[in-house]
Amino acid sequence: MSFFARIWNLLKGFANIFVSDVEKANPAIAYQNALDSMVEKYHALHKATGALIARRDDIDGRLKK
Repeated sequence: MSFFARIWNLLKGFANIFVSDVEKANPAIAYQNALDSMVEKYHALHKATGALIARRDDIDGRLKK
């Protein structure tokens, strides 16, 4: 592991500790972040599902042709 990668990991660790302390003091922040993350995942899954359905319909149309 390079020197700069180790320094970057160290800085990320300090940032995580700081964020963790802020979230402990304000649990609503942690809740909102978790909610936002789930909404993003939902939208990604919704988009992927739409693509799969379109692909299925395309293949079904080719098969019937």
